[in-house]
Amino acid sequence: MRLVIADDEEMARFVLRSMLEDLGVEFSLEILGEAKNGAELLDLVDEKRPDAVFVDIKMPVLDGLEAIRIGRERFPETDWIILTGFSEFEYAREAVRIGAANYLLKPTKPDELRSALLALIGPFARKMQSLGERLAEDLTRMQYSAERNSGDARIPVPPAASEKSDPGYISCLVAFDGVAVGEASAELRRNLAILHERYWKMGRPAFSIETKGGNILALLPTIHFPAPSVERGGYVSAVRTAVSASKGGGAGTIIAFEKTEDSNLVRTIDTLDSLAGLRFLLGAGISYNYEDLSSVSPRLRSLGSLCTKFISLCNSRDYLGAIAIIGRMEKWNAEFSSLPDPVRRSNMKAYLNRFWDISTENAETIPAILSRLRSRCESRLDESSGKTDVVDEAISFIEGHFMENIGIKTLADRLDISPNYLSTLFRRRTGRKFLEYLTEVRILHSKKLLRENPAMPVAKIAVLVGYPSSRYFARQFLRLVDCYPSEYRKK
Repeated sequence: MRLVIADDEEMARFVLRSMLEDLGVEFSLEILGEAKNGAELLDLVDEKRPDAVFVDIKMPVLDGLEAIRIGRERFPETDWIILTGFSEFEYAREAVRIGAANYLLKPTKPDELRSALLALIGPFARKMQSLGERLAEDLTRMQYSAERNSGDARIPVPPAASEKSDPGYISCLVAFDGVAVGEASAELRRNLAILHERYWKMGRPAFSIETKGGNILALLPTIHFPAPSVERGGYVSAVRTAVSASKGGGAGTIIAFEKTEDSNLVRTIDTLDSLAGLRFLLGAGISYNYEDLSSVSPRLRSLGSLCTKFISLCNSRDYLGAIAIIGRMEKWNAEFSSLPDPVRRSNMKAYLNRFWDISTENAETIPAILSRLRSRCESRLDESSGKTDVVDEAISFIEGHFMENIGIKTLADRLDISPNYLSTLFRRRTGRKFLEYLTEVRILHSKKLLRENPAMPVAKIAVLVGYPSSRYFARQFLRLVDCYPSEYRKK
């Protein structure tokens, strides 16, 4: 929480600052400055935009009560705490009337000051958490919106930013590799929530999102860009610690970067996702700076996008798609050649040995390494194809759970294969798409219910076969049976 102190007595300011500094670690306090009168205070609040102000009543030029009246109108996000030696009831009543958050009498004891901070910090941190969640929703939505590449897809301005500030973000993109990528990502999100709680108390609505590339992006709003090196280093280091505690048997590659408020963050996220794929060539489990990677040629960055797609397909066990990507990668000899050969080969071999358990011994060229990779994917594909009962299991599951909210991903996760591959197998065996087959099963069971339960409402039958909306159920019934449910019942 960022604070300002206002009192015309130097000793009073010193005592209050000392007590606040003693509580600074517990409450994540930062004292931005001091003012000797109400006019100085308003100028200081305008410049610094603190989260809370401790203000004395009796001050020259402009007294504390009048400063609060003006400040409440101009800076509604700031809380005002009166700290005074005047205990008259009229002062207390006026403080409540103008919206002061608290009224403390001098000399203030540390316990009283601590209680006042506790009363502020809870709602304040929850407000920052809520704002961070809204920023996360906005940024996630912008990733998929039609305006994602327009000038409108900009970073939301962090709170407490004034015209005198230059807001931006300190950010870290994290890409996981290993045997438990999903678990590591989920654990990292929990660790980041704990980390960000500390920043919420400081007035920073820190948050994290999942990118379209399946990576985790952690962001900390900063009021002044570029951020001080201590602040930037502190956040990146804290994220690095959170990643280390979330490995899940693998490794997290970090790309740290800063962007100003008027930059198109959505486009930057796309770039970061593609650059993250270069860990396949440059080395995984390492921390990179965005500036170091942003100079990579556009063609090599496109190769990084291919690597990202390949890793994603392998993680989802879509080996058919992964083989197709390898075929495309084999045509990129020039881009592979733009990296130093020993580094390129050693990093690729280390990546495959560590995360894919692929022996690359005696594979001394890029084509040879890709050939080993293709063989492993084909082997995994054969293993999946050998599960001759996969479609039978899927059909059996549909028959027993058609009334539930199930989809191709539900089945794929249950059968431990990728949704795309299950969809291919299902259509090859049944001649129909999964959703078409599921709809036919539901309508077949609805016809039986309509025949055997003449008094049962159509809306209830719709729910019993997996359609919460009776209108949607009626449309599907008409499409397959060529009449509405009520008409079928009459027949």
